[in-house]
Amino acid sequence: MPVMPICRQPIIDHRGGTIVSLHVTALTREDGTGLRAPWPYGAPPVGPDALRLTGALTAQVGADGTAEVRTLVAQDLAPAIVERPAGTLERELHRVFVPAATQGPTAVHAALLLAVEDWDGTTRDAVAQDVLDELAPTLADAVGATVRARLKDDEPQGLTGGAVLGGSVAGLRDTLASWPREDFALVQTSLLVPAGADAGALAQELVVTGPAQDTYRLRVEWRIRHLPVADDVLHLQVHYGDFVVAEAGGRQTLVANRPRPSDWETFGLVRLGGDRVALLAPNGDYVSAAGGGGREVLAVGDRIGEWETFRVEEVMVDRIALRAFNGHYVSAYHGGGRELVANRPVRDEYEVFTLHRP
Repeated sequence: MPVMPICRQPIIDHRGGTIVSLHVTALTREDGTGLRAPWPYGAPPVGPDALRLTGALTAQVGADGTAEVRTLVAQDLAPAIVERPAGTLERELHRVFVPAATQGPTAVHAALLLAVEDWDGTTRDAVAQDVLDELAPTLADAVGATVRARLKDDEPQGLTGGAVLGGSVAGLRDTLASWPREDFALVQTSLLVPAGADAGALAQELVVTGPAQDTYRLRVEWRIRHLPVADDVLHLQVHYGDFVVAEAGGRQTLVANRPRPSDWETFGLVRLGGDRVALLAPNGDYVSAAGGGGREVLAVGDRIGEWETFRVEEVMVDRIALRAFNGHYVSAYHGGGRELVANRPVRDEYEVFTLHRP
């Protein structure tokens, strides 16, 4: 049972539900003398070139679901944004969408493999994939058993309340034991989310021993947030006929360059009262005008704030304009083919969107 490629942006169904996601939020290194410092810690040759992370992410959604194992895209953990305090990260590794009508708990588990790389940070990626293929059957069986055990203990309608943070899956270390210890260090984290669980975050520190007895402390968070039922489901078409797309379902800039709509071109409209609305991207993030307006429009918001709130102007039947928090209009520059921006002080044809419903 080889693991499948990961889909980090699941498609929501706009009928409400829950997003369960795993994030890395901090990383520190402690050497053999007990000295602790944030990662990255100084220029070469003080430290290795890369701290490589990959892994297998397993989820079973509800009592009737099937445990699926997917690969975490191999990546370096050095923070990409220099403005962040040393050692802090904000990187989403995985997310799962749980529809509102799901019966029973949802179980999610991450088996993370950490490799300290001396060169370009990719030398162990192929070996890591072989390890993940070996682990996949154990992971699928263990996560499925977790859900079955919880259902045996509790009636489905009684599964309410908070989520449960867990750790290891039995048998995983035995499967990994046949591989050279110096290749990878394994850490595990899991979460059991009962139906009706409250929104919130649960943090855990995962300790990894690397080469030369260096210790890496990886802080991860499981986050749970609820999605509203969309009041309308729409495709947005710009002046020259292209449709607006949230690439990969979300987490990127919105672009108006699709000749026809499909999943990534479908948005949920949430009415906030009066002429104010929010737009849900296909992955469950909210459309946001960066800086409140004047810049690009992205599908990155995890909650509705000022930047995720737009005012609607009805131009005519099924034709609207959207104004960002600072009052500027959202515009498809040159009528389409490029990124959306929220920087037009007056409305013209490039700032009008035609609505289509799936």
